[in-house]
Amino acid sequence: MASLLEELRSIPVIGGVRQVFFTDDNLFFSAAQLEEFCAAIREADLDLRWRAFVRADTVKEKTAARLRDSGCRECLLGVESGDREMLARMNKKATPEDVLHAVTWLNRVGINTQSTFLVGFPGETAGSVQNTIDLLNSYPTDGPGLHVYYPFFLLLAPLAAVSTPESRARYRLEGYLDEWSHETMNSEEARQEVLRICDSVKMELSPIYHGERIVPWLSVQEQKRVFVLRTRINRLQRGLVPPEPEEPLWNELERIFLSTQQP
Repeated sequence: MASLLEELRSIPVIGGVRQVFFTDDNLFFSAAQLEEFCAAIREADLDLRWRAFVRADTVKEKTAARLRDSGCRECLLGVESGDREMLARMNKKATPEDVLHAVTWLNRVGINTQSTFLVGFPGETAGSVQNTIDLLNSYPTDGPGLHVYYPFFLLLAPLAAVSTPESRARYRLEGYLDEWSHETMNSEEARQEVLRICDSVKMELSPIYHGERIVPWLSVQEQKRVFVLRTRINRLQRGLVPPEPEEPLWNELERIFLSTQQP
C-alpha cells in the first residue's frame, strides 16, 4: 500500500484534485480489503477523485460511505447477467440481489455506476435476458447517482475458456468470434437481445455510447433528463413509443446545454 500511495502522490493535481482510474479488475477481493484501501486513501489526504472496477458483493451500506469519503466517484460493476442460472454458469459469485443492494447503496451516497452485461453466453435464453432487463429496471433513479449500462455481445475468442474443445462439446457450441450458435441461442438472436435490452430498460438509465462521457458541468438532474430525452428521441424515430412531435424534445436538449457553461 505504501508504494501505491507514493505513486498516487506523483500524479499532478489538476483543478484541485488528482484524477485516477484503477483498471485492475481484482482491486478488491473482500469488503474488509475495500475498507482498508479507502481508509489508507483518506488518511493520506491525496485530494483524490477516482473510479475503479468493484465487486458488487464487496459493497455494503457502510463500505459505500467509505468509498465516497475516499474520493470514489464511479464504480464499474461486472454484473454480466440478472439471471441466477446464467451467473452460476459464468462462475459469478454475486447474486442479482447483491447487485441491486450495491447500486442502491452507491446511489444513496452519490457514486455513479457502470454495469456491464454479457449477452449470449451458453444457456442464455429470452427468459434469462428478461431477468437482466428486470434487474436493470429495478435500479434506483431518484437519488444523486447516475447509472449507465453496457450489454456486451458474446465473442468466441480463441483463448477464452468457453472456446475450449470441452466447452464446445458440452454446450454444442459452434462458430468463431461474432458468428456462433449453441444449444440455446445463436449470434443473430443474441444481437436482437442486446437491442431488446436497450429498448426495454427505463429511460433514466443510459446505455453506454462509445466516445461519450458524462458531462461534468451539468447537474445530476440535468444529466438524467438528457438520458431520458435522448432515449425517447431514439425510440420515437424507430417507432417504439407512441408518436409525438420531436422538435420540443430537441429544443429542450438544446436549452439544457446552452443554459449551462463549462467552468
